[in-house]
Amino acid sequence: MNRISVRAHLPALVIALTLSSACHNTLSPVNVVGMYTLSSTTGTVGRLETPVSGSLVLAPNGSAERRVSYYRDSTTALTEIVEAGTYRVDHTTVSLTLMGDNGQAMYAWRVTATVENGGLLRLAYPRPADGTIVEIYQRR
Repeated sequence: MNRISVRAHLPALVIALTLSSACHNTLSPVNVVGMYTLSSTTGTVGRLETPVSGSLVLAPNGSAERRVSYYRDSTTALTEIVEAGTYRVDHTTVSLTLMGDNGQAMYAWRVTATVENGGLLRLAYPRPADGTIVEIYQRR
């Protein structure tokens, strides 16, 4: 009967285990599927560019919908903007491609969100004149 010495093969075994664990992807995409509610906005100037309320839906099939309401004028009248499109996740970054008019617009808005602790999504985009607008969404 042949005996195999574990001690003799221990260095090769350690190297094989180290290499196999190094190839394991520890930064797998985060599950972002769900409904989110706008909880805060920063970087806006004036009430006409500050969302009053909003929601973001990320579906299991990769579709996305963002609904945001703004004041239309100096009254309390609101205008709801509905954008639809797709999203994809790369580790903790969510890349959205949204189209206005409920997905019917001719242009696409590409924006990224970052997954943060506590079920938060941080959506950041350039302000038309200067600066950055940041919308924080809380998972429901």
